[in-house]
Amino acid sequence: MDTADFLKQRAADRTLSHAYCLWGYGTAEEKMRVVQNFLVTLEPPPFVDSFVLFPVTGTTGIESVREAQRFLWQRPARSARKTVIVADAATLNSYAQDAFLKIVEEPPAHGLVIFIVRDPLFLSPALQSRFQKLYIPTSVDTQLPEEA
Repeated sequence: MDTADFLKQRAADRTLSHAYCLWGYGTAEEKMRVVQNFLVTLEPPPFVDSFVLFPVTGTTGIESVREAQRFLWQRPARSARKTVIVADAATLNSYAQDAFLKIVEEPPAHGLVIFIVRDPLFLSPALQSRFQKLYIPTSVDTQLPEEA
């Protein structure tokens, strides 16, 4: 079962966690495809109940997190969930990570936070511990031959 299927199954079973960290050494595009593949189970496009936080400069600061927080606390319009996706969580500065820590410690019942990162070690230990981590294999990983 791949990661998108795992998330879809959790959504169908109503057992989704409130926070996932999707990590792996593939491209950001590969990870975003997994997220998009999953999001269609929550709501049909356009994704009005989803907010993607892309880094604008080298780091992502607290103002971006506040914007995501305001979005997350609104009631969903077309979905059972409001979803915030951080496209490159490694760009979150320490203040932004602290702000997200507060969000994932006390999320709204309809909130879902998804971090995309190359390696969870880019996040503070406190923030890492609040996320369920799911490895996204690269296309190279999935093409490796099995050992005999």
